[in-house]
Amino acid sequence: MAGVRVDLSAGSVAADVRNRFELLAKVAYELLAGTALHEAEIFLNEFELARAVEAYFLISEAYKHDKLGHSENEPHWTESSKKAAFTALTLMIFRPFRFVAPGRPLVHPLSTYANQVLALTSAATLMERDFPNLTWESQRRIFQLLDRIGVGKKTRFRSRALRDYVRDQMAGHYQQVYTIDIDQDQPLIDLLILLFESPLGH
Repeated sequence: MAGVRVDLSAGSVAADVRNRFELLAKVAYELLAGTALHEAEIFLNEFELARAVEAYFLISEAYKHDKLGHSENEPHWTESSKKAAFTALTLMIFRPFRFVAPGRPLVHPLSTYANQVLALTSAATLMERDFPNLTWESQRRIFQLLDRIGVGKKTRFRSRALRDYVRDQMAGHYQQVYTIDIDQDQPLIDLLILLFESPLGH
């Protein structure tokens, strides 16, 4: 597959981007206001969250087009586990939770894993279910898996489909149209889909 052209400014996509940003921002601020995370150590960078949401729809629209190319009767792109997987992927690439004072020792035990907590909580919101109570060891393994997602050359689970978008964002070149080759990220996407289709998501 050569890639799918995705226009973020298209009417339906643009509206979806706005709505998803509002939803995930609500999730993030509720985490900060609750007991899971601590505002004294973590803050939400809304610009990075907006990037993550745009990246989500680049991946989602490309995946949707890819599936439509195989069979118009395949409803895979609507499955909540896939939405959860795309959300976790893009949130971990842009990591919108940032440290208030980088380098300062952290007091709250989950502050180190703030973006992983956001990724899992956002996924649970989109799947409309709570994840089961996990042991700390199980949580740690999931957090470490998610922490290995990124776009850098040394990243263990590297997203290649979003490289152009990330590069442009880092350079301040804000484009609206990208060609996304979803096949480049299929193994990583499959891994995350399996994670959310496992007992974790039920």
